[in-house]
Amino acid sequence: MFFSILIPTCNRSLLLGRCLEQLTKQIGIEGITYEIIVSDDSINSESYNMTTSAFPKVKWVKGPRNGIGANRNNAASYAIGKWLVLIDDDCIPEPNILYTYDRAIKNNSTCLAFEGSIVSDNPALVKKDSTECPVNTEGGCFWTANVCINRLLFSEIGGFDENFKFYNEDQDIYIRLKEKTSIPFIKEAIVVHPVRFVSLNQRLKKAWLRYTDYVRLLRKKHHNDKIIAKSYLYHLQSIGHNLKRFKWRSIIFHLYHVIWIIPFYHIKKR
Repeated sequence: MFFSILIPTCNRSLLLGRCLEQLTKQIGIEGITYEIIVSDDSINSESYNMTTSAFPKVKWVKGPRNGIGANRNNAASYAIGKWLVLIDDDCIPEPNILYTYDRAIKNNSTCLAFEGSIVSDNPALVKKDSTECPVNTEGGCFWTANVCINRLLFSEIGGFDENFKFYNEDQDIYIRLKEKTSIPFIKEAIVVHPVRFVSLNQRLKKAWLRYTDYVRLLRKKHHNDKIIAKSYLYHLQSIGHNLKRFKWRSIIFHLYHVIWIIPFYHIKKR
């Protein structure tokens, strides 16, 4: 099996270097080959210099600087592998990830997309207030820090929708992929994601961008008027979850959605 590993990056040369170093340690299995493509949206040359000097076998390409979806599409346009493995530049893949996806593809011959696990690098830290980490250990998220998609199907559906500039481009492609194929969750295909501290002010500023993409684009594009109701339910459940853990900044963040952001879009729709 020939895999094309796609890594979009932007101004994170140190994290990218750690990711690439781990990818070069993939377990050598007969019949499995791969290429690594880095699409770089950085405004400086640090990632280019690091990649070309330390990892000469990695294909570095200049990114389009038009959002994360466009950056992933750009990497895919250079791919020649039968399967695309998408990994974020700040993630550390397990050394058997390609072997695991290869086995999953062979065991699920009718499936053309797969979702892998995302675990935190510090399980204790991720429980604290004001931390952020997209943990996915049960599936159903399809966060593109770790997914595998058949290249022909990716091309057929037009890749990522580049109208999603900030968030939810992965949820959009997930909806479109599910119309074409079932998408098994492969728990053993693991990447490790760093836990980050994010201030309440930063989270509130990003909330509008995130929700604009979620409601304006996802709801309109997929004709799904249940999105707002699902948002209410999610944030109300999150408030209850965080109350039990006395995570006050997270409570404020979710309350902000319930009393301001979601009603704004609901009124705007009417």
